[in-house]
Amino acid sequence: MRYFPILLVACAIGSCTTAPPPPNTAALTPRDQARFDQLIAGKVPGTPISCLPSYYAGHMTTISNRGIAFRVGNRVYFNDMQGCQHLDDRYTLVTRQYGASGMCSGDIAKLVDLPSGAFEGVCTFGNFVPYTAPGRKY
Repeated sequence: MRYFPILLVACAIGSCTTAPPPPNTAALTPRDQARFDQLIAGKVPGTPISCLPSYYAGHMTTISNRGIAFRVGNRVYFNDMQGCQHLDDRYTLVTRQYGASGMCSGDIAKLVDLPSGAFEGVCTFGNFVPYTAPGRKY
């Protein structure tokens, strides 16, 4: 009888592992919506992952104040950033890597205006949602 509450909690947690909903695109400008649609055209969202190797950072596209897309071959990883106020192409995202894991959910990134060196705020990484063409693994 003792194990019944533990079993209920385990079942409740297990039922939370569904495919992620697409990011909240209601607040996107028409330009940002078009950029996002172009990146994920013909792709479906997969199971989110918590870390992405830092060598994928060179293929980054900013989508509004909400998120960043990382293009890796035919796959796109979207990260719905939290707390961003000025995330756009004018500012540079500066991250600090701890260990060898790359960018991970919960990591904090600074927004910096490179010409002036001004600090503009911080963002926190969420999970990375992979978008892949149906039937493709990579």
